[in-house]
Amino acid sequence: MDELAQAQASLGRSIDRARAGEDPQLAGIVREKGEQMVGLLFGLLRMSRSYAPDNPALNQPIAELTGAISRLVGMLGALNLVAVEEQVYLNEIRVRTPQQGKDGRSLSAELAPHSTGGLAFTSAPSEQQVRALLQCLHTKPPPERQRAALRQALVARGVDNIEPAVMHRLKTTGEAEKAAEKVDAKTVVTRGVELVEETWNGVAEGRRMNILPLRRVVTDLLELHPGYDQLWWNPPGGTQHGLHCFRVCQYALLLAEGASLSVGLRQDLGVAALLHDIGVARAGGGDPHIRAGSLTLLQQPGFHEGKVRRVLAAFDHHRQIVETVGGRSTLFGRILHIADDYDNLVRSGVSPSIAIGSISGGAGIRYDPVLFQAFINRMGKYPPGTLLKLADGRIVRTLSTVRSVETFAQPRSMVVRGADGKPPTVAIPVDLAQDVKIESVFMPS
Repeated sequence: MDELAQAQASLGRSIDRARAGEDPQLAGIVREKGEQMVGLLFGLLRMSRSYAPDNPALNQPIAELTGAISRLVGMLGALNLVAVEEQVYLNEIRVRTPQQGKDGRSLSAELAPHSTGGLAFTSAPSEQQVRALLQCLHTKPPPERQRAALRQALVARGVDNIEPAVMHRLKTTGEAEKAAEKVDAKTVVTRGVELVEETWNGVAEGRRMNILPLRRVVTDLLELHPGYDQLWWNPPGGTQHGLHCFRVCQYALLLAEGASLSVGLRQDLGVAALLHDIGVARAGGGDPHIRAGSLTLLQQPGFHEGKVRRVLAAFDHHRQIVETVGGRSTLFGRILHIADDYDNLVRSGVSPSIAIGSISGGAGIRYDPVLFQAFINRMGKYPPGTLLKLADGRIVRTLSTVRSVETFAQPRSMVVRGADGKPPTVAIPVDLAQDVKIESVFMPS
């Protein structure tokens, strides 16, 4: 393959990944409104060099900018504006940049003196706060810790809802290829859990959700593979709700793989899994959260298949496969019912292998028997997290899902306690397929 063909293939893969990680209608709205916001901000930065902050000439453009930001905050919640070289991104969606002036300065160049690569808006600023932002950006920064100084100056002027962001740079071709080849598992878990919590808090405060970053997490999970060994890691400080939703997403994607669902359906399913309990943020636990979650998802902008699937998944994720009232549950609802109940059992302290057995009796009554079999086929006899006692006295924790038919009951694992009863000082992996005898499932006292 020649260099041009390789470049075209690489570009095609990048575009496919970008499309897979976006909700098309919402992304289009973000681009359109984001372009307006960025153009107004860029124009004000240039215009305000020639005017005092309280000059009436700035009244109309400042009012237009605050209005644009307010509309976007109402739609997306927090706004993360990133300017890198000549490009600008709003909540990870690239927007068309305003035309540069005769001096060739871009938005990135306007922010660079303060070692700032963007601005995070946690809520819509007032017109007075925008004037204070312009004044701070036009003040000569100190020789060191410029971004910290900008943050302090903003807070001193009553601007506590605009946060200067770190500087970014575009990856070189080699760096981009390496990043695409290797997604860091722990980063994916941490980011996924944090985004679930941010979304939860935003809904609790009455803001609309931003679906796009959640789709990016699902894209990374699919690219890395949802059963990847290093994903079975709990980040320090991760909340129970965030971890539960992330794990349900993993289990659902593994089940979808076993059921041979398309990549597009897996994308929608992953986002639905991350949001399946979003109603708790408004209505608390129990039955009310089902209706609240469905209504919350229904209020998102646009109308498309992905949105409908999310709404129905939230409505159905506690329903039995067939109920006297309401008929048959939807596909996503049946998948999430299995994943949700399984994780709730494991989170309550039940061994993963025992949890599988505990809910197996509901196959055909509570759970779709075909989907439940697909779940077992991917999770194996000893799902990730199962503690096993080996014949030599060691205790191991399983890490892998099913790799092949032959290794259904022989996952990879890690030693958590040696034969002497002490935890190891270094990581000791154990592949149970390598002539290692399992004595029993270990239940801690």
